[in-house]
Amino acid sequence: MRHSLPVRTSRVQGFTLIELMIALTLMAIIMVWGVPSLREGSYRADLRDTANEFYAHLVWARAQSIEKHVGHAVIFDQPVNGVTYAYVIIRDDDRDGCYDADPLHPEENEEVYLAPVKSNISVSANFANNGDGHPAMRWTIDGFPRVTSGACDTPIGNAFGAGTVTFTHTKLDDNATPEWADTRYVVVSNLGNISIEFP
Repeated sequence: MRHSLPVRTSRVQGFTLIELMIALTLMAIIMVWGVPSLREGSYRADLRDTANEFYAHLVWARAQSIEKHVGHAVIFDQPVNGVTYAYVIIRDDDRDGCYDADPLHPEENEEVYLAPVKSNISVSANFANNGDGHPAMRWTIDGFPRVTSGACDTPIGNAFGAGTVTFTHTKLDDNATPEWADTRYVVVSNLGNISIEFP
């Protein structure tokens, strides 16, 4: 009598070629839908970060004005050494809200913060123009914002400097037509309160 041993057939477990092709096709479809929304999220994160950074700079300039008893000015679209910056923050000893690049006022150049903003974000401010024609505001030594209108080298008066700075990112399609825009506002009140708002 012969005894036969049970034969085990082992089947290699894995995916068939068709299953792999279906999985890759589904992944490609998800990527086509997902990548644009990831890019949009990146743009919005850049915008949020830029507005938050500006907010922090305003808080810092206000704190420096109070702590050091020297006003600090925030000037928009200010050229410095041939480069135009979205905004600069200066120590403003002569209280005129203007950037003085001449050697007669070297003390104003002790604390200068130059703020480049990403090229895909536009910045606009509705503060009054200073004597150089740039929108600007100045923190007083007691933490209140003042407008900087008037001639440079003339101290600022007592007009409050409330205003709004608008940061906008506009996504353009291939034909340079706006697809969507996202905006953040940094608002300075007459009493010096600073807030970030968005529509």
